[in-house]
Amino acid sequence: MKIRTNHTQPSKRKPAHPWTKKFSALFLSGCATTFSLPSHAQDDGFCSPNQTLTPREFNDILAYADQLGWVKKEDLPEALKAKASDRCDGFYVGRGLQQTLKKDAPIAIEADAAKGSTQANTSQFDGNVTITQEGNQTTSDFACYNKNTNQASLFGNVLIDNSGLKLLGDQAEVNLVEESGSVSNALFAVADAHLRGQSNHMDFDFLDDSQYVELDSGYITFCEPNSNAWKMEAEDIELDFTEGWGEASHIKLKVQDVPVLYIPWMNFPLDDRRKTGFLRPSFELSQGESSLSTPFYLNLAPNYDATITPRYFENRGAMLEAEFRYMNAWSENRLNGGFLNDDKDYPEEDIREITGESTGEDRWSVHFDHLGKINDWKTEVDFNRVSDDDYKGDFDGILTRSVEGTVDQIVKTSWAGENLAFSGQFRSYQITDEDEISSNQYKQMPDLFLTGNWYEFGPWQPSFTVNATYFDRAASNESLSAAEQSVTVSSAFRTSSEMTLNYNKRKSWGYLTPGVTVYNKQYKLNGFDENSFDSEKDLTLPAAHLSGGLFLERPFEFFGNSLTQTLEPQVMYSYIPYQDQGDIPVFDAARADLTFNQLFEPNRFTGGDRIGDTSQVSMGLTSRFIDNNGTQSLVARAGTILYLKDRKIDLTYNHDDVKSNTDNDYDMSNYIAEIRYNPFKAWTYQFDFEWSDRLDQTERSSHALLWRPGNEHVATVRYNEKKDGLAPREEFLEFSGVWQVSPFWRLLHRWEYDLTLDRTSDVLNGFEYNSCCWRTSLVYRRFYTGDAEDRISNGITEQRDEFDSGIFLMIELKGLSGFGGSNDDLLTELIEGINQRTLYDY
Repeated sequence: MKIRTNHTQPSKRKPAHPWTKKFSALFLSGCATTFSLPSHAQDDGFCSPNQTLTPREFNDILAYADQLGWVKKEDLPEALKAKASDRCDGFYVGRGLQQTLKKDAPIAIEADAAKGSTQANTSQFDGNVTITQEGNQTTSDFACYNKNTNQASLFGNVLIDNSGLKLLGDQAEVNLVEESGSVSNALFAVADAHLRGQSNHMDFDFLDDSQYVELDSGYITFCEPNSNAWKMEAEDIELDFTEGWGEASHIKLKVQDVPVLYIPWMNFPLDDRRKTGFLRPSFELSQGESSLSTPFYLNLAPNYDATITPRYFENRGAMLEAEFRYMNAWSENRLNGGFLNDDKDYPEEDIREITGESTGEDRWSVHFDHLGKINDWKTEVDFNRVSDDDYKGDFDGILTRSVEGTVDQIVKTSWAGENLAFSGQFRSYQITDEDEISSNQYKQMPDLFLTGNWYEFGPWQPSFTVNATYFDRAASNESLSAAEQSVTVSSAFRTSSEMTLNYNKRKSWGYLTPGVTVYNKQYKLNGFDENSFDSEKDLTLPAAHLSGGLFLERPFEFFGNSLTQTLEPQVMYSYIPYQDQGDIPVFDAARADLTFNQLFEPNRFTGGDRIGDTSQVSMGLTSRFIDNNGTQSLVARAGTILYLKDRKIDLTYNHDDVKSNTDNDYDMSNYIAEIRYNPFKAWTYQFDFEWSDRLDQTERSSHALLWRPGNEHVATVRYNEKKDGLAPREEFLEFSGVWQVSPFWRLLHRWEYDLTLDRTSDVLNGFEYNSCCWRTSLVYRRFYTGDAEDRISNGITEQRDEFDSGIFLMIELKGLSGFGGSNDDLLTELIEGINQRTLYDY
């Protein structure tokens, strides 16, 4: 016969449980537990189990997996199967640790038999005891309950299910209203944290803001019940779910029950919130230089933090790096840097043998990064300073480099309104090696743009761009040759503008857009050769263009699939008259790369110092295959430019004559073609091609076949070919891929072969093991650095291409910490199509 009683008690809130420290030296061994009665029951002489209760052995965790809330994947409801990881054989069910009881929540107790004591207001329950209170449930073989104190004493096969926390034990003291208590010989699981553990004695408190678990002589692990891959045993473990962190003392880290590491004290995350403490140490093994880093994180405030990283190099010595991050309502800011006193390996040995320099230079860097937004204004800062030009290569920092010999220092701001937009920047450089600086490299102090576009005048679309820039040459006069000084200026102020008026007549089947543009440029020069330049220069050029296109389509059947094929011819005539610009210095002008979109830009130069004279017809044709869902399975584009007259303007300073045997005196531009083809969902073919009819050669081509059936496998084969004019041809063949051998194992590979030099220029091999509770990857890479090193052989100095190699190991204990630097960024950069895995994907 089942007996049921109901008790309604007012809630009694107790103070937050204080943190207590216990220093037991025992770890769980499955020994017997002696039952002792609670004080109130002993005084009453009434509450006593009527039979001997046998303590449980928790050696086989799988035997209790169901009671811990672990459900095998095949038994999960459909709504939860999608959340379960392929690497876990199940899922903890019973989430929602933050549930709060109502103050007047009734307490229901069921048992096979019950009797009460009027003297102590205590009830005794025997056999299949079940205590329920607003979703929380507690079961045991025997229980006593004091309705005055809301205290329950539980004996034998105790199971406490408290809003995401499941506790098994031999004996427990629980305050049913205050959701606090203690359990002896406890086994527990926390569903939200994917965490389980075991302890000789365990205290818990889940009343409102005081939500914690404290273990005395126990262990925790984030592994599933059938795995002992790793666990953390400690004398004292505290899990604070309110703060999202845990801490432990006198720790033994065990892998497959074998001790591998002792740690006096540590803290670790229970979720993704931040807390002060050591981050994962990392080490790098590379050819000739290995290093070890031990970062320490400081969670100073919700909106700012810092990381201090001592770093030791095998040959260079000790280095200190630091990073400070700050956020407010309108900006994100980061300041970091590093300092290495008395670098014992700089300059490098080969350079020292040639120059006779000694080692011992101080190495340092400073980097400040800022992104901000106030209403319609955006701001950006990228400021860098380094001790020398080799710093970035030696220490793999995050510094931004413009070209060899300089380091960028940039401040930007921008504003955008309905029709107007403004942007401005100050761009300066730290000169690290004057020998590497180009003679026409200039600081821009400042560089201002104002643009306007109006679309509310029907087919009429006026627009303009105004630019004002002050240039200051980066290189000093002493570092330039006489020839370089004759064609450069030390500083200049330039204003330029483009005023355009288009008439855009558009229909569903096509468009026609005539337009006119007026270019104007004004210069004031300082520090120049009077034989080459004047102190002031004013240039005004009109231009005209007429563009049009058609949109044609037809139904198309392809292997039984209904598609729509489009045919989109487009043409544009552009006219810019010739005006000599040979007396204008080159500050930021460059010849634009020829792409399909560039075919329909009237000016063939970027920057503001050259306006290319032309009378040309740009022609292009695009075709698309579109399915019924609007997906484009094929996009093919091709085009070229027909020149109606020769061009004179280029980047030199003599424009009186047409430069013969160049693109300027040829009546056709290079031919451009692009194809993007997706024959199947997982397959993509990419083709880019540029052909020079004048030189009868391929200038640029790229073929790529990508296979991406999902996250499991990725493979790319790519061929790149480039020949810039009469320069040597460059050809590369590349293969990269990821093969998911099983839900746990995947192989990583990248191979780049230089067909021109007949050698491997980059090779990467590795593997990753990713289970439910830990992950590791090991990667080996050898690659051409792009530099040449001086080698002395028999007294003769010769240059040889420099290669570097390294081994990158990462071990991640999910939910705790790991060892070794993360390989994710490296793999994402080198293997096309790879997706970073979520670390906490259980």
